Amino acid sequence: MNGTISVYLQNGGTGTWLALPAGRDDFQKALHEIKATDPDSVTIGQYKTGVALLPVELLMNADLDAVNYLAARLAGLSPNTSNCWRPCWNVCCVPMCCAASSS
Repeated sequence: MNGTISVYLQNGGTGTWLALPAGRDDFQKALHEIKATDPDSVTIGQYKTGVALLPVELLMNADLDAVNYLAARLAGLSPNTSNCWRPCWNVCCVPMCCAASSS
């Protein structure tokens, strides 16, 4: 499930898509690509998600670290459980139907 969430990072008129979850090196590469010398000058243009029931609006209102954490948790799910989860924003969780089917 790697790359189920992507973020468009912008610096002025330049931008790039970054697949999440991403590590420090991935973020540094993206910042270099858009010629951002100060991380505070970077804005989030939009998100893309291939995850059912995950509204982009939820991602836009969240901290990038939290979205990256969510993407890491989703990346750990097997394909047969990825469509039955429900988002719990404070703690990324998998409902009982998924827990039962993943064993």
